[in-house]
Amino acid sequence: NEEELHDAIAWLLMEQNVECTLTSSTDDTVEYILGVTKALSQLPYYEDATELQCVRKLKPDVDTTTPFEKAKDCWRRQLQQIPQISDAKATKLVEKYPTARALMEAYEDPSYSVEEKRAMLAPCMDDRRNHAKLSDCIYRLMTSTDPNELI
Repeated sequence: NEEELHDAIAWLLMEQNVECTLTSSTDDTVEYILGVTKALSQLPYYEDATELQCVRKLKPDVDTTTPFEKAKDCWRRQLQQIPQISDAKATKLVEKYPTARALMEAYEDPSYSVEEKRAMLAPCMDDRRNHAKLSDCIYRLMTSTDPNELI
């Protein structure tokens, strides 16, 4: 009976970790087996995606010679990983804060209020637009102590 068959399929899945698929015709069965076989044959050729593979690959600046210039270029490329930060915006930010440490020192400066720190980068990115929201995003990214905070 059909109810016993479904019970047996549920038992196989829950107790034995065996997944069963019911088909209604020989053609459906052949199609299903073909799909499974194809998926299994291609499996060795798929690489697991890592977080590093999801990051944009940006070429370093070839003109960097000193360690400080290399640090600035690395910081510029790091900034570009933040959504909505273009190369032009990152370059302007690096002109004002050449390293991540320089920006952190500005954020740690007690003479600025938290609100001033949150908006500190807005005028650095573009003369034509107000980037207060993006500035706040970078502030939270750099200063948040909550690993679960959505930025």
